[in-house]
Amino acid sequence: FVGLMSSGTITNGVVTGATVTSGGDYVGGFVGKVSAGASNVVITGSRSSSAVTVTNGDFVAGFAGEIAEAGGNANITSSYATGNISGNIYVGGFVGNLASGEIETNVSTTRTYATGAVSGVQYVGGFAGQANTDDADIYNAYATGNVTGSSTSTTLDAGGANIGGFAGIIYAGADVKHSYATGQVSGAGYQVGGFAGFIGHATYTGINPAEITNCYATGNVTSTTDYFGGFAGRTYNRATIIDSYAKGNVSKNVTGGNYAGGFIGSIKNNTDLQRNYAQGNVTGTSRVGGFVGNYEYIATIA
Repeated sequence: FVGLMSSGTITNGVVTGATVTSGGDYVGGFVGKVSAGASNVVITGSRSSSAVTVTNGDFVAGFAGEIAEAGGNANITSSYATGNISGNIYVGGFVGNLASGEIETNVSTTRTYATGAVSGVQYVGGFAGQANTDDADIYNAYATGNVTGSSTSTTLDAGGANIGGFAGIIYAGADVKHSYATGQVSGAGYQVGGFAGFIGHATYTGINPAEITNCYATGNVTSTTDYFGGFAGRTYNRATIIDSYAKGNVSKNVTGGNYAGGFIGSIKNNTDLQRNYAQGNVTGTSRVGGFVGNYEYIATIA
């Protein structure tokens, strides 16, 4: 529909049946990129059924490749993407990287959602590859597509594979509410989860926590390495999860299988969990738990 958007309003925009192929970055089924410094970008009631395939390209998604950290406001409401997506890094069913702005659903209108299968290497999610910083908010959204990540990274935090049914990574400062994922999730590297691969930040000073409220994941999670869970693979520094749950089974595949949990594989430092639960079966090798596989340092479970 548009390659680069820096201002303006789009209402009821439609892209139907297109196949988008590229070898570059910032590719979306509806918009390639909302630029840094964008002013008052508003997209409402729009949709794309485009299948997007990018070879070795980053920031790839069914609706918007990237919504960059903006000087003004970027707001997407009641819009959706249904095409299958394939890319490299920062790959999402709806948005590849949400660095600023809001994706939400207005009251009494269609939810914002993504239904296509998503595959990529690193930072891969059924709805968002990454939700980043204090300015990234997602409300009333869902993803139903299966998610596959091929990265074999055995690095933790931002360096992990970060594969999730809803988001690959949710950084400290981001806010996700009333959202869910139902797709099956499979990863080959560290930090794989039914809702998010990794939640938090490498440091904890001067930044708000990532807040996830009233969210859930029901898809099964399979990993060939460590740090995987029904809701999140790992949380570290500045992560708060409230009134959320996971129902999918969690299992290892071939090798690995350490730090596996029905809700979270491993929690560490400044993680606050309130009124959450997990119901799926969990299979692993060591540090395996029905709710949390591994618990370290300052964390609260209530």
